[in-house]
Amino acid sequence: MNVIDRLEQTPNRVRELIAGRTEEDLSFKPAPDAFSLRENLLHLRDIDVEGYEVRIVGLLDERGPREFPDIDGAVLARERNYNVQPVAPALEDFAASRARSIARLRESTDLKRYGRVGERAVSLETLLQDWTRHDSEHLAEMTHLTVSRYHPVDLLYGRLNPGKLVDEILTEMRGSASFMGK
Repeated sequence: MNVIDRLEQTPNRVRELIAGRTEEDLSFKPAPDAFSLRENLLHLRDIDVEGYEVRIVGLLDERGPREFPDIDGAVLARERNYNVQPVAPALEDFAASRARSIARLRESTDLKRYGRVGERAVSLETLLQDWTRHDSEHLAEMTHLTVSRYHPVDLLYGRLNPGKLVDEILTEMRGSASFMGK
C-alpha cells in the first residue's frame, strides 16, 4: 500500500473510531490540554481543508502559489471552540476535502515538485510523508482515547494494551521502507 492509499483510508478510520459515540464521549478530554475525539476530527478537517488541500493544489498547479503559511492547529482549536461543534458535518467536510486531494494526487506523476511551508522548503513527496505522519499521530491518539475510555476494566487488568494498539497503528501507517512505493 502506498502513501496515497494510506491517506485515502483516514476518513473511514476516523468514522469507525467515532461511530456510535455519545456527545459526552465525543467531547471527553483526558486532560485539559489534550484533544477529545471531536477535537481530533475537527483538527483533521481544518488542517486538510486549509493546509494540505491548498498545498496540494498549489504544488500541482503551474500557476498556483508556491509559498504556504504554517498553520497552528492548537490555536485553531481554541479560536473555533472545536469541542462544541457538530461531528457529522465536520466528518463529511473532512472526507470531501481528502477525496479532492487524493483525486489530484492520483492524476500527478511529479512528486518532486516543491514549495515552501513557513521557512521550510518542501517537496510534494515530503509533504505526503508529513501528512501521513500527522494522520498516524491523530489516529493513534483517537485509538488510545477510545480504548482507555471504553475498555477501562481491560486496561486495569492488563487484558488490553493501548500502547501496543497505538504502536501497531503507527507501524502500519509508516508502511514499508519504500514509503512512496506501490
